[in-house]
Amino acid sequence: MDRPTADRAARPPVRGRDDVLARYDAALAHAIDGCAGLLVVEGDPGSGKTTVAAEAVRRAGRSGVRVVEVAGHDGEADLALAGLSLVLRRLGDHLDALTDGQRRAIGVATGAVDEPLVDRFALGAATFALLGATARDRPLLLVLDDAQWLDVTSVDALAFAIRRLDTERVLVVATTRPGLSALADLPEAHRLALPGLATAELGTVLADRGLPTAPDVVARIAEATAGLPLAVVETARTLDGVQRAGRGPLPDPLPIGGQVTRAYEVRLRALPARTRDAVALLALAGSAPAPMLAAAMRALDLAVADLAPAEDVGAVRVGGGIAFTHPLLRAAALTLEVPARRRELHAVLARAAGDDVERRARHLAAAAVGPDEHAAATLDAAATVAEGRGAAASAALVWERAAELGGPGRPRCERLLAAARGFALAGLGDHARRVAEDVLVATGDPVHRADAAAVLSGAGVWSTEVEHALAVASEAAEEVASLDRGRAVRALTQAHTAAMIAGEVTTARRLAERAVELAGGEAPGAIREDARRTLAMSLLLAGRAAESDRCLAGWRCPTVHDVTVDDLRGLPLIGTVQTLRGLGRLAEAAELVRVLLAACHRESAPAAKALVLGLAAEVWWWRGQWSRAVAAGAEAAHLAEETGQPALGWFSRGVAARVHAARGDETPCRRDAEAAQVAAEPHGLRPIRVYTSAAVGLLELGLGRPAAAADRLADAAAAYRASGWRDATAVPFAADHVEALVRAGRADAARAALAEHEDTAAGSGAWWADGALVRCRGLLADDPEEADHHFRAAVEHGPPTVPFEVARSRFCWGEHLRRRRDLARSRPLLRDARTVFVQLGAHPWEQRATEELRAAGDRSPDRSTSRTPALTPQELRCALAVADGMSNREAAAALFVSPKTVEYHLHKAYAKLGVGSRTQLARALEDLVPTTGNGSA
Repeated sequence: MDRPTADRAARPPVRGRDDVLARYDAALAHAIDGCAGLLVVEGDPGSGKTTVAAEAVRRAGRSGVRVVEVAGHDGEADLALAGLSLVLRRLGDHLDALTDGQRRAIGVATGAVDEPLVDRFALGAATFALLGATARDRPLLLVLDDAQWLDVTSVDALAFAIRRLDTERVLVVATTRPGLSALADLPEAHRLALPGLATAELGTVLADRGLPTAPDVVARIAEATAGLPLAVVETARTLDGVQRAGRGPLPDPLPIGGQVTRAYEVRLRALPARTRDAVALLALAGSAPAPMLAAAMRALDLAVADLAPAEDVGAVRVGGGIAFTHPLLRAAALTLEVPARRRELHAVLARAAGDDVERRARHLAAAAVGPDEHAAATLDAAATVAEGRGAAASAALVWERAAELGGPGRPRCERLLAAARGFALAGLGDHARRVAEDVLVATGDPVHRADAAAVLSGAGVWSTEVEHALAVASEAAEEVASLDRGRAVRALTQAHTAAMIAGEVTTARRLAERAVELAGGEAPGAIREDARRTLAMSLLLAGRAAESDRCLAGWRCPTVHDVTVDDLRGLPLIGTVQTLRGLGRLAEAAELVRVLLAACHRESAPAAKALVLGLAAEVWWWRGQWSRAVAAGAEAAHLAEETGQPALGWFSRGVAARVHAARGDETPCRRDAEAAQVAAEPHGLRPIRVYTSAAVGLLELGLGRPAAAADRLADAAAAYRASGWRDATAVPFAADHVEALVRAGRADAARAALAEHEDTAAGSGAWWADGALVRCRGLLADDPEEADHHFRAAVEHGPPTVPFEVARSRFCWGEHLRRRRDLARSRPLLRDARTVFVQLGAHPWEQRATEELRAAGDRSPDRSTSRTPALTPQELRCALAVADGMSNREAAAALFVSPKTVEYHLHKAYAKLGVGSRTQLARALEDLVPTTGNGSA
C-alpha cells in the first residue's frame, strides 16, 4: 500500500491549489497545537490529488512532523488490512504506551498474535490509542492516498480512531474520488474539492513541464478536459510546438480530452516488449512487497533494468521502491496483455508469493479458468488468515470468491456460510442476510439451513430487520434437531435474541422453551446454560418471574477471567443482567455489570461495551445511582451508533431519557426520547415507544403537569400491551400512570388503570409492586384511614434498594397527612423524602416536597448533600472511571479517549466539585444507595 517518495524534491510546484494548501497549512498548525483534524481531498482522476498529498508531506517535513503514508490500490479491497497494518507497523515504536488489550488487538491485526478479537472495533480503539501515543511524542501526519481503495476493516478502524483524536497532535489527509470513501462522511471531515483549473493556472502548469502553450490553445484544451491538470498535460504532449504556440491548426476533436488512460495505453504500448512485460507484471502485482515482485521478475527472466524505458517516459519510479507515478498509469498497464497472458502472469505472481497465503490466493483465483478447487482451497486458507486478523469483511469477500471458484454442493454452501458469518461480524448485515438467503434457497441440508438461519436472525440483532428471520430460524432448527441438537439450540437462541429486541415476546418465549427442551442432557454444558439463561429472559418478560428465577437457581456470577470472547459477542450472559434486574436481584446484577465491563476493557471491545452499558444504566437507575446511569446511557447510545447497533442506541436513549425525566431535565429528556422514537418508528420497534413515552410521562408528572403526563403514559401503556410484555419491571411506568390520572382528576380512569397494572404485577411477581402500586391504592382511597393504611404498607414493604420509589411513597403519605392537618406526622415523612430527592438530584420532586413542608409549617433548610454534580457527560464519565480506581491511562482505554482528554475533563471536574485529590473525588461521587428513612410516620 506504500508509495515511494524519493523524487518529490524534483516535482514541479503545485499550481492553482493555493486555497486547498492554505486550509492544509492551517489544519497542520492546529494539529501541532493539539487540535486534531481530518482533511478529505476529493477530485476526479487526474485532478491532482496525489500531487496535493505529496506537497502536504513536503510541508510537514519542513515543520518537523512525523509522516506516515499509505495508499490504496484498485482491486485490493479484499486484501485484509493492507492499508492499516502498514500504519500500525510503522508506529510500532510506541506500543509500550498501550494497554495489554490494545497491544493484543494490534498484534492480531499485524499477524503477530493468534487470538480472536471480540469485535472489529477493538482494532479501531487500539489504532486510536497508538496514534495518540505517537503524537504525544511528536506531531503526526497520516496521509491516505486513494482512500477509496482501502479495505473495509482498515477504513472502519481508522474512522473509529479519527472520531476520537480531538486534542491529539494528529492530522489525517485522505484523498479520494468523489463519493467513494466513507471517511468523507465523518462529522470530523473537512472536505476540500479539486475542480478543474483556470486557463491561466493551466498555462503555468504546462510551462513548468516544458510545454509552453499559447493562452487560446490552453483554453481549447481546458474546455476539452474540464481543466483537469493531468488530462491537460497529456493532451498538450500530443501537440507539436507549432500547434501549442497557436500557429498551426489543432486536431478536431483534440486527441486526448478526458481519455487520459487511453493516452497512457498508447504511451506504454510503444515501449519495448520486455518492458511491457515488466510493466504489466508490476500492474498486476499491485501493492506486493518488493521481494515478491523481484521473485516474479526472476521467474520471467526480467530485471529492474527492463523498467528503464518506462522510467524514461515518466511511467514508473524505481528509486526508493518500484511504483507507477500515477494510479491511471497502472490502470493503463493492466490492458497491455491479452487475458490469457494476464492469467499466466498471475500464476507467476502466485508462485512468487511464497508464504503470503492471501496474495497467493488472490493471484491463483485470477489465474483460474472456470472452477478450480485448488484455487478455492487456497482462498479458504487466505480467508481464515484474514478472519484471524480481525478483518471479517475481507475474509467474507474472499470466501464468496472461493464459493464461486469451487465446486457446487456442500463445499459451496460451507463457503457461503463462512462468508455470511464474516459479513455479520463486520456489521454488514445486508450482505450477511443476502448470502444466508442464498444458502437457504440453494440447499435442503438441515445443518446448513440451521446455520444460515442463525446468521439470518443474528444479522438483525440490534439492527432493524428481524421479522422474516424468526420463522426461518424456527423451521430450520426443527429440521436439524434430530441430527445436531447443539446446532439447533444455537439457531433458536440466536433467533430468540432477535425476537426479544423486536418486542415479539410470545415468539421469543416459544423459541427459548424449545431451545431448553432440545438442549436436554445431550447438548454441551455451555449450550445448555445459554438456553436456560435465554429462557429466563423470555419468561420474565412474559410475566412468569417465579419460573424465570428458577431457571437461574444456583447461578453464580463469573469472574472476569471466566468471561470469554464468545460471552461478549452473544446475549445470553450479558442479557442475564436484565434478567437479574427484573427479578429484583440488583446486587447480583450490579456485580455482573462490573465483571462484564472489566472484560470489555480487557478486550478493548466497544461494541460489546455498548450493550453492557445500556443494561447497566437500568440497573443503576433502580439502585439510585443516577449519575452513573445517565453517564452510561449516553455512552451506550454513542458507542451503539458508532458500532452499527442503531436499535441498541435507541433503547439506551430511552433509559437516559428516564433519568433526565426524574431529574426534571426537560430539554435532554425530550431530545433523547424524540430522537429514539422518530428513529425507531419506521421499523415497528414497539418497545422503544414504551421507553420514550414513559420517560416523557414521568417528566410531565414531576413538573406538575398531570394531564399531559396521563396522555403520554396512556400511550406507553398501549405500546406495552401491543408488545406482549407482561413484566411490570421492564419499564416502570405503571405507578406513574395511576398517579397522573389521580392528580388530573380522573379517578375512574385511575382505578381502571390500577386494576390493569395490578393484574400484570400479580402475574409477574413484580418485586417493587408492594411499594409502588400499594401507594397508588392510597392515592385512590376515599377513606382517610384506608389511605393511611396503604401508604404505611407502601413505605414499610417497598424495596429499600430502590430509593426513588420509597421516597415517593413517603412523599405521598406525608402529603396525605398534611392535607388531613396531621402536621406532626407529615413533617418527618416529607423531610425524609426530600433528603432522598436531593441526594438523587430529583429536582422537581425535591421542590414539591419542600412546598409541602412549608405548607406543614416546616421552614427548616434542607442540609442533605446533592449527589448530582453539575458535570458534563464527558466530565462525569472520566470522573467516575477515576473514582472507581482507574489510572488516567486505564480510564482513557476504557472510555476510548486519550489520556489527555481524561486529564482535561478531570481538571474541570475537580474545579466544579471543589476537590483536590482522587480520594476526595471518589468521596464526592459516592454512589451509595441513599438513605430511605426509618420506615414509619
